[in-house]
Amino acid sequence: MSRANELIRTTPVGVLFIVALCSLTFCWQNLASERAEYNFTMNPQAIIFQHQFYRIVTSSFLHGSMFHIAANMMAFLTMGTHLERTFGTLWHLTTILWSVVLVSCAELLMAVFAMYVCGWTGWIDGHSLGFSGTLFHLLVIQCKINPSMDQSVFGLFRVSSKTYPYASLVAIQLILPNVSFLGHLCGIIVGEIHTMGYLNCILPSAQRLRLLDESTLTRRIISSGRENYVKTPFSDDIFNTSFARRESSPSSLSSRRTAVVRFLSTGCNFVKDAVLSLKVMIFGRGDVNENIRLSETEISTLLVGIGDSQHGDGEGEWDGLETIPLSDQNESQFI
Repeated sequence: MSRANELIRTTPVGVLFIVALCSLTFCWQNLASERAEYNFTMNPQAIIFQHQFYRIVTSSFLHGSMFHIAANMMAFLTMGTHLERTFGTLWHLTTILWSVVLVSCAELLMAVFAMYVCGWTGWIDGHSLGFSGTLFHLLVIQCKINPSMDQSVFGLFRVSSKTYPYASLVAIQLILPNVSFLGHLCGIIVGEIHTMGYLNCILPSAQRLRLLDESTLTRRIISSGRENYVKTPFSDDIFNTSFARRESSPSSLSSRRTAVVRFLSTGCNFVKDAVLSLKVMIFGRGDVNENIRLSETEISTLLVGIGDSQHGDGEGEWDGLETIPLSDQNESQFI
């Protein structure tokens, strides 16, 4: 019991709030009727066509099993505590709130893209739930503030801090194939966008968070015995280092633009050649290889030669071949 009290005393209040919220939600899932959580999971079809927008938020705090919530909360206790002590309680809670919304919106956009562009409805019809999308967002931030630290992937091998989120994404998918690959991937995407500084326009600044730390409500929370409330750091260095938008020089932008154009051009040529090759393999040459087609005069000469060989003495190597009519020259030659 003393260890539990010590854990509660030393854990930041924002982490305790999220753990308590997810735990209470999981208890409600077990007490409610069977499949009741399906009314609150992440289901792009229900959001788009039935306008159930609350699923964007509620799906992140639901979990499918005891193992699911235990794994997520244990990872969050370690990672969330470190981030909250680094950036403060208010930053941590606002980042989690925005992460829940943005990760779900990213899943929604990916599902719509897969359906309308690729014709695949697996993502838009499926149900997903869990806090792991936000965990991957926070994981990218943690790796950003510790760039020189190598990370161990389930004790199997070590990778650099920059590639650790992607290695974890692949490893988890291989070990647990039923987890939501899309949700984890969208968490990484949102995390990368955040660390590039493109979310600074919607997240409160460090100065605004310091003012909120001095508000009456915050003081009441602190005076009520919550010594584990973490105030926003007085220095902006950690925020500028982790979430500052990088400014590129014109020459750098030009070289990047040239590289992107070259990459897209190479990719388009590859796709075009691959499609033409598949067309030849499936439907025959037909109109594909115009550059090697013989003219009508050459074909007539060739056919006359073949006809002469058919009326010969029957001892030639090419005896017995049928004459190919000119009207059938565009038909497939592959059986």
